[in-house]
Amino acid sequence: DLTPTERAHRLTIMLTKVAAMLQTVIVSRHGDPTSLAFWMANASELLHFLKQDRHVCGYSLDAQDILAEAVQVAFRSLVEYMQAELSTAMPLFLEDRDDMNEEEGSSAH
Repeated sequence: DLTPTERAHRLTIMLTKVAAMLQTVIVSRHGDPTSLAFWMANASELLHFLKQDRHVCGYSLDAQDILAEAVQVAFRSLVEYMQAELSTAMPLFLEDRDDMNEEEGSSAH
């Protein structure tokens, strides 16, 4: 049998390890938007649980910090990925739009 202090210490260590593992996975998947979205959702859900559970909250402060950072990294990586995707698509969209405006302008005169 473990004392309450030992249980609390082990819980803190375990939660911190889990959070660090999630962070490692998120950092290693920075170029995979599907994986990032999946892990961001799971890290966010775990973070929410740890913050809301009054019995665990005090023992999971380090894990909460790690998870919050992991969620931010995942979100930032997803934004960067989407910006890169849009930057390749938008010039083509804008070029087509400019060509249409020129055609409309020349036919209107």
